[in-house]
Amino acid sequence: MIVQIHGSHLDGLLGRSPVSQRWARLGLRAAAVVVVLDSATEERLEELAGRKISRLPNFMQTRSRLEAPRVHAERLLYVGRVAHDKGSGVLLEIGRLLRGGERLTVAGPLDPAIEASFARDAAQLGIHVTGQLAPKEVEDLLRTADVLVLPSFHEGFPMVVLEAMSVGLPVVASDVGACREMLVDGPETAAGVVLPSPSRTSPQEFARATIEILRTGGLSRLYGGQERVDSRYSPSAVISQMRQLGRAGGSK
Repeated sequence: MIVQIHGSHLDGLLGRSPVSQRWARLGLRAAAVVVVLDSATEERLEELAGRKISRLPNFMQTRSRLEAPRVHAERLLYVGRVAHDKGSGVLLEIGRLLRGGERLTVAGPLDPAIEASFARDAAQLGIHVTGQLAPKEVEDLLRTADVLVLPSFHEGFPMVVLEAMSVGLPVVASDVGACREMLVDGPETAAGVVLPSPSRTSPQEFARATIEILRTGGLSRLYGGQERVDSRYSPSAVISQMRQLGRAGGSK
């Protein structure tokens, strides 16, 4: 049996009580291979289960490169579920700090718990809310934006970051899940900036830091996304790792 865990919100997966932790430990130890998406989850599960945990990223085909971006980003984009744990409050704070020609577009389904209030506040702040879009419409937005913003409280291996990287779009993301290793770590050119999660600071601090990065040209050299996708997250690179894990699982 190969167990693959998607996501980094382990309290929800494993529980917090000694009983649930014990059952989780037994399950992890029983599998031939356990696979996760990011290094932080890998380390935590290795400590819990006392066994080797494997890491396997998602993959993405690179696409044609964006035109040369501007130093001062004006078109900000968020793509994904719009909810408290995804940083909806940060998006509103960013909207409050924008000025002049700067614009934030929020694309994705709104959590019913905040739908009415978020739509009202976003309209007052001039934030463009599209609702859920088709994949081609999302790709068009990624190609016309200057920066992708991801202020989530927790993530695993966010596909929207990989999609942005595949077209060379820089990203400002929370330091959660695999975001740091995707965007910053390693010898390749960085593909964005990671900031402390707003769950550890505040929506206001995350928003102010994001705006400061944009207005001081902090993204002007952070366009290594396609290089990173080619070297780490291409189908051939990841499928090769999948096969190795399958062989390892079958041998036990």
